[in-house]
Amino acid sequence: MNLGLWTELKPKNAENGTKNYKGLKVNLEPDDEAYDLILKQLGLVGDSSWLKHESMLVVGQYFGRGSRGQKFCHTVWGLIEPERQIGRLRGIYKPFSSIRKLSIRGWKNGFCGLSELIGGWVFLCEGEKDFLALKAAERWDSGLFATTASIGLSLDVLYALEGRHVTICAQVDRQGIIAAKT
Repeated sequence: MNLGLWTELKPKNAENGTKNYKGLKVNLEPDDEAYDLILKQLGLVGDSSWLKHESMLVVGQYFGRGSRGQKFCHTVWGLIEPERQIGRLRGIYKPFSSIRKLSIRGWKNGFCGLSELIGGWVFLCEGEKDFLALKAAERWDSGLFATTASIGLSLDVLYALEGRHVTICAQVDRQGIIAAKT
């Protein structure tokens, strides 16, 4: 009936190699330029092949509405967890503008990566850029990042972390220090 209630993953479009989420069209085979631009935002140099294997990473087009109802389309990258509908997107070309850090319409904020946890060591950080920078260091098996500045742990996160060695990687600012202490 086209009521806009579709929230689950739609099947991939085989003709153009994309996967569709609500308002987000993901390229299944992003080009090397996209990976280089992501590395530049992270402040990293060198080989980007490790980035291509990050299961939560998406690159594509986000179609949304502004605060005044106007439609827009941004070329974005981000980390999403479709199973729990959590994630955060950033613009590829203008990453630091306030309108370029987006949440997917209808998705919630919170911890991203619970369904991706493997191994006994987990790192926990505030944002997606911190998450990928730590992945680049190849120090831990898996991790979580909070899509908000707060790292307050909910029960589902606590149960998922039970029996694992957790390292909290907070930013050195007031919010990061408060979050790490809680």
